[in-house]
Amino acid sequence: MKPYDIASLAPMLRSGGAPVVLFGAGRWGGLVLHALRQFNVDVRCFCDSDMNKQETEFCGLEVISPETLATMPTDTHVFISCNYIVPVLSATKGMNFENVYNCVDLLEKAHFVEGDDDLALSAITVMIERHRAACMVLDAAEDPVLTVRGMDLMVTEGCTMRCKDCSNLMQYYDKPRNEDPDVLFRAFDTLSRVVDRFLEVRMIGGEPFLNKRLYEIINTVAGYAHVEKIAVFTNATIIPKADTLEALKHPKVYLDITNYGPDLSKNHDKIIPILDEHKVVYTTHHPHTWTDSAKIEYREKSEAELELMFSRCCVNDVLTLLHGKLYRCPFSANAMNLGAIPRVARDVIDLTQENPDLGEIRKQVRDLYTARKYISACSFCNGRDYTVAKVEPGLQTKTVLPFTSYLPIIQ
Repeated sequence: MKPYDIASLAPMLRSGGAPVVLFGAGRWGGLVLHALRQFNVDVRCFCDSDMNKQETEFCGLEVISPETLATMPTDTHVFISCNYIVPVLSATKGMNFENVYNCVDLLEKAHFVEGDDDLALSAITVMIERHRAACMVLDAAEDPVLTVRGMDLMVTEGCTMRCKDCSNLMQYYDKPRNEDPDVLFRAFDTLSRVVDRFLEVRMIGGEPFLNKRLYEIINTVAGYAHVEKIAVFTNATIIPKADTLEALKHPKVYLDITNYGPDLSKNHDKIIPILDEHKVVYTTHHPHTWTDSAKIEYREKSEAELELMFSRCCVNDVLTLLHGKLYRCPFSANAMNLGAIPRVARDVIDLTQENPDLGEIRKQVRDLYTARKYISACSFCNGRDYTVAKVEPGLQTKTVLPFTSYLPIIQ
């Protein structure tokens, strides 16, 4: 990507010498368009790889395909207005564009107020931080500093909802367990000694508020200097207790609320004033697009197909910690934990061992996080990207869903 200062670049963009295109017609795209308009820059169109968006309009502008973008002049200014940084860079590199930019400087220097693009200011701040984080780890494999953009801590296997299409596979747990904080602390402490920087640690499940010791987990993780942000994800079914509310007030922490509507997120409207009273930073939103990614099923795929699927995956920059074991993503963590797919040794790192060899663990973590083109679990996953069929978010099942086990375990 080309470095720039938006104050210097904007006059050139306003000159009209070359078109400006935003690659990504989604929430980030709307935010980037809003920012560019503050600098009086006209945008020609959006580009998106999602065929369902192509030949439609977004924010009043045409959405074109990558194939159409490739026919535009090579001096076209392309802003990557999404967090699929690697796939978009790969696509535009083949088009020989001279001017491809991330949106970090633009978004940081734009002025946003409450309600822009129907978003809370705190939500906009979080979006900008996530875009910055996505751009920072592009060269992670060569960087001597080991930076983890997204670190998922699964604090429970349980959930207050049973979404049949949950991509974290909660619908398959017959007897869900909460994470033992002592196991988590030991594992995370080992991990923290080999990772130099965590841009965002995310408390997930399931529903994290089911773990009554969540406040201890938040407070402990927040105490690590190289943990920059902590996100706690909730479905607004449980009102957090006083000790949890106090932990949520930490300046590193924000609460990410998915509002599934009054029938499911029954306590949403009760939680909001409580959070406001306690000055907890939060975002609240309706569920984003869900993909058909919840089935555990072996699929015969070529190596090229696996690599392409992995490169497009929306969680390919995430590590997941579950019961003291480190995995590449939530799907692999839960599918292996359930005993549904083989526990391939090279795709799991045990962080609970006594007197760990930190040098060896650092090598294993770097390999798992930066060197893989795909992992074994990809063969059992339908993918999590714009090419996968969409499903209605939050559809409930009354019973625990069965799954096929593909064991025995392979070492």
